[in-house]
Amino acid sequence: MTITYTWRIENMEVAPHEGEKTDVIKALHWRLIVVEGDGYRSDIYGDAPLGPAGEEFIPFAEIEEDAVIGWLLASLGTAQVANVQEIVAERIAQARTPKVVTRSVPWA
Repeated sequence: MTITYTWRIENMEVAPHEGEKTDVIKALHWRLIVVEGDGYRSDIYGDAPLGPAGEEFIPFAEIEEDAVIGWLLASLGTAQVANVQEIVAERIAQARTPKVVTRSVPWA
């Protein structure tokens, strides 16, 4: 079964001024959306701090989504990325085989 993982950056916290630099990204607010081939889906939202701006600073207006997602994954680390994916997979498994469901009243 095909599983699609989509990382999205919802918004970013920035320091307006940090030394000579402007709009320095300090934290990322992200969402991981997971869709399985049979249509079940789930998502999880989180945030991740970023370290200090490096030597190769990219002006805010010039950053690209793929680069920021790369920063996010590096910030989270391999173990945390796997943990987040596991949490979402568990949510999908629970949706597929729920332990409790809502039913309409029988006298309606």
